[in-house]
Amino acid sequence: MIRFSRLALGAVFVAALSAKNFNNVAFVSADELSDADKAAETEAAEKAAEQMIEEATPYAPPEGSDAFEYEAEVNKMLDIVINSLYTNKDIFLRELISNASDALDKLRFLSLTKPELLGDKPEMEVKID
Repeated sequence: MIRFSRLALGAVFVAALSAKNFNNVAFVSADELSDADKAAETEAAEKAAEQMIEEATPYAPPEGSDAFEYEAEVNKMLDIVINSLYTNKDIFLRELISNASDALDKLRFLSLTKPELLGDKPEMEVKID
């Protein structure tokens, strides 16, 4: 009985959304918008985003707190990470190479729309010394 009522409630909700009018707000598909309407929608969204950014309060540390410079040696940090997270150094190396490969794949994907990300060197590789 409970399952049926949830199903019926879901069907009513879908039917209400498919009516295209919901609380005096008309839903319009993107195909039905003119270029001017699309430009107006984009401009309104950009203004709203800018307003949200302006209204956001920047981070301020609590009163009485101290600021410290971050200092670390890479070799010591790698030793700490390797010894604390990975029991086998081969697993750590495999994960490191995999993460580097994933980063290169992401950069290749992003460079399809922003070619300036690759700079002068379109070929990328992971080198291990």
